[in-house]
Amino acid sequence: MEGLREGDPVAALLYDGGHAEQATALATECFPVPEGLAPELVAGALSVYLTAHICLTWEAALEHGERVLVLGAGSGVGLAAVAVAAALGGEVVAAASSPEKLATAEAAGAGHLVNYRTEDLREATLAATGGSGVDVVVDPVGAQGEEAFRALDWGGRYVVAGFAGGAVPQFKGNHLLIKNRRAVGMVLMHYRERRIARMQQSAAEVFAMFADGRLAPPLIEVGSLEDGPRFLQRVLDRDVVGKLVLRV
Repeated sequence: MEGLREGDPVAALLYDGGHAEQATALATECFPVPEGLAPELVAGALSVYLTAHICLTWEAALEHGERVLVLGAGSGVGLAAVAVAAALGGEVVAAASSPEKLATAEAAGAGHLVNYRTEDLREATLAATGGSGVDVVVDPVGAQGEEAFRALDWGGRYVVAGFAGGAVPQFKGNHLLIKNRRAVGMVLMHYRERRIARMQQSAAEVFAMFADGRLAPPLIEVGSLEDGPRFLQRVLDRDVVGKLVLRV
C-alpha cells in the first residue's frame, strides 16, 4: 500500500484468523498507527470507533451542536458512538439497560442518560431534549428501534448499525415523510469493499483524535489467548462493557 513501509506499525481489519501470532490482511485495510498509541487501545478501538465515526460523519452528517441518541450505549459500538459524537460537538443522549452501563457512557461524554428497562425511551429522550427530540439516532441494537425512531426531530437521521438485541425495527414510510426523516443502514463491509477511501480517512481521523486527546482511551479489558473462550461466552451473555482484547 502506498505510504507504508516494512516495519511500520499498523492496525488491520481481518475477516478471520486474528487470534494468532501472525495474520494476513488486505493492504487497503491496514491503517498507520500514530506514535504513542498503545497496541491494546488500537486493537480494542479500531473496528468499533471506525464504525461509529462512519455512522456519524459519512452517514448521518452530524453537525456541531446537534443532538444524538445512542442505543446500546454500554456496548463496544455504542460507547464508541457516545465518545465520537461528543468529540464532534454533539449533545449525547445515551440509552442502555443498566446503571453501570450508563455510568460508563456518561464518563465517555454523554450528557443525558436513559435506562430503557425502567424508563419509556421516547418520553425520556423528549424530556432530555426539551420536547423537540434528537437529530441523529445511532442504533447497533435494534430492539428499541421503533421507540427511538419516534424520538427523532424534523429532518432527523436514523442510522441502523446492527441488531445485537435480536429484533429488527420496522419503520413506516409515512413516518419518514411527515417530518422529512431519513433511515439508513451502515455495515462496515460496504466500506471495506466499496468506500475504501472514506474508510481510510475515518480510520486516520479516529487515530488522530486519540493521539491529540479529543478521544480518551476506551474501556478495554485485556486477557491472554487462553481467555478467548471465556471472553466469547461473555459476549454471548451480553456481559461486557466496552471491549475485550486478547494479547497473543
